Amino acid sequence: MKLTIQEGNLEYFFFNNRLNRRYLSGLTVKLSPFGLTPANWSLLDYLVQNGQVTNIQIATYWDIEKPTVSANVKQLIKLELIETIPGKDKREKQLILT
Repeated sequence: MKLTIQEGNLEYFFFNNRLNRRYLSGLTVKLSPFGLTPANWSLLDYLVQNGQVTNIQIATYWDIEKPTVSANVKQLIKLELIETIPGKDKREKQLILT
């Protein structure tokens, strides 16, 4: 099965891509004085929306590798915006907002 993209859909894709880059650029400027990145902001938003969660839950939701989530978590812990609490077993840690 061959996937074809109609010209109108391709135009929408490029428009959406340009809009997203502008949004992320502006967001980066707004967040940088606080030492935050758009990825940090997204993680904080996810915690606001979902309460306490694990790194694995975030990685699954975003469809990214756990080490990527861990790097963002470390930054937010260092900024004292989130903290970890014990999970169901010794290896699991729950993330919560401070």
